[in-house]
Amino acid sequence: MPLFIFIPWLCVCCKRSEEDVDHLFLDCCFICILWFKLLEEFELCWVFPGSIKQMILSKVVGCRCKTKLWRTAILATF
Repeated sequence: MPLFIFIPWLCVCCKRSEEDVDHLFLDCCFICILWFKLLEEFELCWVFPGSIKQMILSKVVGCRCKTKLWRTAILATF
C-alpha cells in the first residue's frame, strides 16, 4: 500500500513546485490548462506575464471592451 506523504509547501494541484501566488495562478500545469481554455473562449493570443501584478494590468490590444471583459475574467478566476 503506497504511503501518501503530505508536504505542506507543495502545490496542491501538481505537487511539483512550491505553492506560492505566482505558481498557483501562472505556472502550475493544471492552471495553465484553465488559462488556455479561457483564452480560447475569448479568441485571444497571449503571453503569460511574469507576475500576478503584470497579469492584472495586462490589456487586450485594440479592444477596450475585450480588455474589460478579460480583466473581469482574471479577477473571477482568482
